[in-house]
Amino acid sequence: MLSVSGIVGLALLFFILYKTINIPTANAAFQAQTTNVYYSDGKHKLGSFSTQDRESVPISEIPTSMQAAVIAAEDRTFYTNRGIDIKGIIRAARSNATSGSIQAGGSTITQQYVKILYLNQERSYSRKLKEAILSIKIHNQQSKKQILEGYLNTIYFGNGAYGVEVAAQTYFNNRRPTSTTPVRLARDDHQQSDLLRPVRHGAAARIQPRLNYVLDGMAKDGAITAAEATKFQNKLPAVVKKRDINRFSGSKGYLLQMVRENMESKSGLNFSPQQVEGGGLKIITTFDYKKQMEAIAAVRRTGPQATRS
Repeated sequence: MLSVSGIVGLALLFFILYKTINIPTANAAFQAQTTNVYYSDGKHKLGSFSTQDRESVPISEIPTSMQAAVIAAEDRTFYTNRGIDIKGIIRAARSNATSGSIQAGGSTITQQYVKILYLNQERSYSRKLKEAILSIKIHNQQSKKQILEGYLNTIYFGNGAYGVEVAAQTYFNNRRPTSTTPVRLARDDHQQSDLLRPVRHGAAARIQPRLNYVLDGMAKDGAITAAEATKFQNKLPAVVKKRDINRFSGSKGYLLQMVRENMESKSGLNFSPQQVEGGGLKIITTFDYKKQMEAIAAVRRTGPQATRS
């Protein structure tokens, strides 16, 4: 047990660290948003540019069932903790001491958000200490809704999808997060783990225990009823099969390359590559959708058999 002087010493050390560790500049890649390119009508999409495929949405457009699923899966003390979970840290410290290496982290949602947005994946005690201090600072400066919104728009869901909006498009055929059910969202939640990605062969057996765990947590938190949790158990929804797409292939790729060159050219619009790929721009071109489709159809009718759009 710590003595009074030991407790005072730790409190003083924490105060010094809290005052001296500043919130760093956010990692640019995790703030990047997908730039979408449209034909002249502004409705038909030509393609996109991205460093990380992400389209951020406000918390008001993310259903409460999605929010509840994430909290049930990742941090059930989210609304009551102050950015860190002391009990979780103690459990993690014991596990790390037993294993002889830094494995478990006891991380809250706030800590995970801080780690990916401001720090790195290094496994060291100094990084974990900095993560804890920054998490408390973020907790003191932002509301829980702001933190949760940032987290849900930042985290990686697998298959090149960053954030809940693109995850919904990737796994559920362009459905917005607002159209998903609790069971779908519970399954969505932990795509960070490569083994739990639903497109992997045999993933269902690995996902099922996780799904039941999340549903149980949602029921205990009152987000869904016990009857709903039972109803959704053992009912894994179908997901869209992963498609490998070369965005610069065919006629669309040619047009996209023209757009990019004009956007970045000094004689054109003079945007930086970072702005084009991660600025979340909406680019409306002068390309006529109807005429382009007519041109493609004409080539298919009269051109070489190998021609593809």
